[in-house]
Amino acid sequence: MFKSDVVEVDGVFVGTAILQPNRIDRAFFATDDRVRPMHGKILPSLAAVRWHAARQFHSASPRSVADQICRPVS
Repeated sequence: MFKSDVVEVDGVFVGTAILQPNRIDRAFFATDDRVRPMHGKILPSLAAVRWHAARQFHSASPRSVADQICRPVS
């Protein structure tokens, strides 16, 4: 790993952007369920990662996240 940067949205740590071997692209490692659909995606810049993470974070409904976390055990 060459370098990683924290990705926050509204003060919430949502993941890290990891610089790829080409020293341009970033892979996103999600730590918050609201941005989990982005986990593992490669984007062309840190700015792109932060923009997409913010968009995903704000579009995720709190109810859908709670449903994913609090599923009943069958």
